[in-house]
Amino acid sequence: MKPRPLLLACIAYLILVHSVVAGSTLYSTDKNNTHLLDVPSISAQLLEIQAHNPNWFTQGLYSDEGGFFISSGLYGKSSLIYQSKKKNLRHTLPRKYFAEGLTVIDDKLYLLTWKENTVLVFDKKTLQQKGKLTYKGEGWGLTHTDKEFVMSNGSNKLLFRNKDTFAINRTMIVNGINYINELEYVNGIIWANRWYDDHLYAIDAKNGCLLAKVNINHLRKQAGKPDNKNITNGIAYDREKKGLWVTGKYWSKRFLIQLPKVQSKTC
Repeated sequence: MKPRPLLLACIAYLILVHSVVAGSTLYSTDKNNTHLLDVPSISAQLLEIQAHNPNWFTQGLYSDEGGFFISSGLYGKSSLIYQSKKKNLRHTLPRKYFAEGLTVIDDKLYLLTWKENTVLVFDKKTLQQKGKLTYKGEGWGLTHTDKEFVMSNGSNKLLFRNKDTFAINRTMIVNGINYINELEYVNGIIWANRWYDDHLYAIDAKNGCLLAKVNINHLRKQAGKPDNKNITNGIAYDREKKGLWVTGKYWSKRFLIQLPKVQSKTC
């Protein structure tokens, strides 16, 4: 027997309502992480605002000598961008790659891919690809310390990887948080986005302790009408201005906030 049109309409409506509510719930609560309420909260002190391309599905953000390296994702649309007052570059990735987080070491830029098990290596001055490295699993966020890469894969784990081979040196579990996404290492602290969450989280790079969180929901509202697409994504340390640039997917702006002061602790 074929379903009646009215029944089909009711089913479609219920599915739509469930999807909207589920997305809103994930943004408005710390789902499965109620103890995040106990993490010290720090207010974001706004220092500067710049324009950001609202067409970018922003994945990674890196501040370098007055300019920005940005990765924009999605299959068939992924690209690597350099933007400054003096120069603009763009490299379009092959359709098989979904661009994710990035970081820069010396004259090389390293770009993660989501499910392609590949780190693409570029000349940072030209954005020409120079090589690639491989790994297993999903790639989400990428940063580096003086000695190692630090990578996230959407779980509660941070993977510390060899700078030459990208092999895993050690794995750190961050108790109290999951869906760890974009990363930025600054003076012993790993600043992290969490997927579908409007906070920045400070993680002690030595022991994985959650040290603080910074609510930037008000900045997302300034960058466009909040919905389930323009999620917070992108953190870059500005060494000259001593602050963190933050942005998100389809945001029309990026914001420089004062680098929050946090202290290491044992958890």
